[in-house]
Amino acid sequence: MKHFSIALLRNFILSSLLIMSGSYSAHAQNKEPYIYGELGVCGASGRYNCYGTMLNAVFSKNNIITLSFYSATREAQNLPSGFTQNVPQQTLNLWGLSYGKVLFLRNAPCLRFILKGGISLGTATSPANITEYHLLFVSDYTYSYVQNFVIGLVLDPAIEFPTGRWFGFSLGPYININDVSSVYGVKVSAMIGKIRSTKHGYVSY
Repeated sequence: MKHFSIALLRNFILSSLLIMSGSYSAHAQNKEPYIYGELGVCGASGRYNCYGTMLNAVFSKNNIITLSFYSATREAQNLPSGFTQNVPQQTLNLWGLSYGKVLFLRNAPCLRFILKGGISLGTATSPANITEYHLLFVSDYTYSYVQNFVIGLVLDPAIEFPTGRWFGFSLGPYININDVSSVYGVKVSAMIGKIRSTKHGYVSY
């Protein structure tokens, strides 16, 4: 099962990159797509600390494809009450492929809306086999980690602020609904790359 999960993740990432490269080839003569990356942090429900990396390709004027990777970590839930130190962590590593539309505002060149969603694959690492032990007057717990395959849906719309041709910011929700531990949060990202077509005036692809 573990080898199957790794192979599926690898094929998912390679397929995503092929889709994005295909978009690039199809529109290269029109100097499209506009490709830019994002680095972000996310405050998520369930006390998750979440970090994300995204690669975006905008093509055919207002279509967008995003390949994303999010890592979310929190203290494991439903632990025995005796845990006072070395609390085990639960970690989600999630790859996502999203498609959507870019909505421009003609009178606001430094503001645009992104509506997109897609699928996600990844892994969830959680503590297991928790056992209490006693040493003299001290008691503590031992545990191991297990890794489960995660599949889900991702929604990651955003408001983008392309303050320059090569740099900007974005703000929006990040929602990952999966069969292990869903994540809901708000992300703030820095955008780096070719994010707008002109230095001044109406931003259009």
